[in-house]
Amino acid sequence: MARVLLLVLLGLPLFLVSVHALLSPSCLCGKQQQRVAIVSRQAQVQEGDVDTQDDDGCTKLFHACRAGDVARVEELLRMRASPDLVNNRGSSPLYVACENGKEDVVKILLDVSNASANKRDRSGFTPLFAATNNGHANVLRVLLGMTSIGPLPPHLLLEQLDAVDDEGWSCLFYATYKRRHECMKLLLAAAAAGAGGGAREKSEEKEGSSVLAGVINKQTQTDKWTCAWYASMSGYDETLQILLETNEVDVMLADAKGRSCLQIAEEKGRERCVALLNEYIARAV
Repeated sequence: MARVLLLVLLGLPLFLVSVHALLSPSCLCGKQQQRVAIVSRQAQVQEGDVDTQDDDGCTKLFHACRAGDVARVEELLRMRASPDLVNNRGSSPLYVACENGKEDVVKILLDVSNASANKRDRSGFTPLFAATNNGHANVLRVLLGMTSIGPLPPHLLLEQLDAVDDEGWSCLFYATYKRRHECMKLLLAAAAAGAGGGAREKSEEKEGSSVLAGVINKQTQTDKWTCAWYASMSGYDETLQILLETNEVDVMLADAKGRSCLQIAEEKGRERCVALLNEYIARAV
């Protein structure tokens, strides 16, 4: 029995070598070689399909970002999926992650391609808009450099805060419009601390005004509304108070019809807003 087992063990390597030789491309018949080639091409195509876009222009990376699937995002990036492709809306994978509040995915994408942080979609929205508009303060902190990934360069921060959509609405205006108070405070803090008072040398703001004042008093394109004006008109007293506490609100700026913050608050009967504005004006005198 032992002698038989020894013969089997000695013969096994020779058997495996023979099988390997039979399966090697040089020993395959024409049809077998063709099948091997087809399988090889299929594997290459599957890996190359990583950036194939569906009917909405979304790739596999888009779907992984929307779901917040960190492992899948990392896998696709290792397969060289492009983080800079855009879908039919003009949105990037980073935009989709911000829109859906996927903080961990946002960090990964920023580490891979920081440039996409300012990429606009077809409506002029940036990832910062997506996070603000949907109230994702955790993602907003990441985009503004308020996390362990480090602060954004001043010029990039300024570009983020200055960005407006096709109607001239800024991120701060959207936060005001939707009363996203936590997002408002983050944006105001970034404007106050990120670029400093003299960073607006090349902007259209009057000489000597600060980044914070420029962000707060930016007017919409057609109606010429400011954040404070809209809050006053709408009776958003808590929202208005957050803005006034910066001491940078120009309450004399008028809308396209020539009405100031105080005038529109009085016209709409927003008593609490009227009181806040009068207190602010009295402090400034």
